Amino acid sequence: MSTDTPVPPTKPGWFASEGWRWLIVTILIPAVGFGWDRLQERQVKREKELDRERGAQQQRFEDRRSQSELVIKLLPALSSDPGSSQRSVALAVLSDLAQRGAGGDSLFAAVNLAVQESDRRVRSGQASDSERATLTHIAAARDEGLRVDPQAARAEPAPPAIEQPRAKDAAPRAFAIATPRLYVQVFDDSQLAAADKLRSEYANERRWLTPGVEKGTIATPDGKPLPGNKVIRVDYFNNADEKRANTVVDWLRSNGHPDARAQLSALKAPPGQIEVVFPNEG
Repeated sequence: MSTDTPVPPTKPGWFASEGWRWLIVTILIPAVGFGWDRLQERQVKREKELDRERGAQQQRFEDRRSQSELVIKLLPALSSDPGSSQRSVALAVLSDLAQRGAGGDSLFAAVNLAVQESDRRVRSGQASDSERATLTHIAAARDEGLRVDPQAARAEPAPPAIEQPRAKDAAPRAFAIATPRLYVQVFDDSQLAAADKLRSEYANERRWLTPGVEKGTIATPDGKPLPGNKVIRVDYFNNADEKRANTVVDWLRSNGHPDARAQLSALKAPPGQIEVVFPNEG
């Protein structure tokens, strides 16, 4: 007679229990799937960012190559007749490139010499119309880039404690221009005739650079009125330019504007810059 020992029943594994199956199917598997999906999304996003970065780098390379080719083609024109339109066009293009840092210090130095020669020719009355127009364009771009409002600068938030160093070519570049510049701002079409007469006098008779007349507004972009100005104001930005400003005031008073007056502006601007602001209220 055999005596078989009874085998106790095997307990189901933990994964066989109903609660664990529910936990795995309902929570763990979806959670893993969600995490995998997020990981894949981040990977796809990173690949797109890398593609954009590679594309941007390639575009910068192509831009630099195009600029280099343009510089090589235009540089010989700087040695042509100073009054020629060919030289004026080349100088205008090269000055824009050099001011943005393209071509490095060597290009900037070469263009700056050409700018100084044009500057001398304008002041001596030897410059052609195209040469004068080119120097006016260069001077206006330079003046705009160097003009600073001290109050606005103080209102800007402080830079972070750790600041990335700027690239050498990112530093502002300013060509050496000694010819005075006369800027004129009007607020009404009825003032244009007087503004054009003033610009013509200082461009043709006194050999100043006179960029186009600017049409001003009497309110800020958000609709707030600007301070009123009842007389023609002649602003200068450096003490050394006070005499120049007073010559403009004298001319205005001699030509039907007895209330014209000069004043030192709080703005900071390059030497030689004078701005005439016509009245913006009755």
